[in-house]
Amino acid sequence: MLRLSVTTFNIYAKPVIDMLVTVNDLSSVDALNPLFEALGYDCKGEFGIPGRRFYQKRKIKRTHHIHLFEQGNSEIKRHLAFRNYIADLAKPIIESNAFFSITFERNPRFKVGSSEESSVLGSDKSSVLTSVKILEEIKKNSKITANQLASMFGITQRAVEKQLASLKEQGRIERVGSKRAGHWEIK
Repeated sequence: MLRLSVTTFNIYAKPVIDMLVTVNDLSSVDALNPLFEALGYDCKGEFGIPGRRFYQKRKIKRTHHIHLFEQGNSEIKRHLAFRNYIADLAKPIIESNAFFSITFERNPRFKVGSSEESSVLGSDKSSVLTSVKILEEIKKNSKITANQLASMFGITQRAVEKQLASLKEQGRIERVGSKRAGHWEIK
């Protein structure tokens, strides 16, 4: 049995259609990868979220994402909560005088740092932001260390090492050479 939930409409900054699909048995899904590929999807496996199968349509200009979970997976609730959070955001206020500005208003239902906001956004939001920052720093200095990154971002070295491992697993970076004399390469 398939259940489908298409995520947020009217998000102007994200021209990608995200679909959440649940199945009774996730183990049977991998056998369908050739069919997804024939439809133009890139099969990414779990892609950083255990118990998920992630499919991305088109490699250059992405148009669709499929997040496929086994029914009952706890990530489903988090994904839907994030969709609802985004859908509830007020439309931005766009102004153009001598300068161009866009103002986004926070949903009044969520107080900054509230437990409700934290449960919706979770640590994944900060993880994604940290990954982006790490990639930016590696672009600037390919010989940067986990310890230096931890000092820059005010997080533990272990947290940086987890982010680096995740980026390596996703195929976004590679370590060339030894820990001491090596460097990072961005893929």
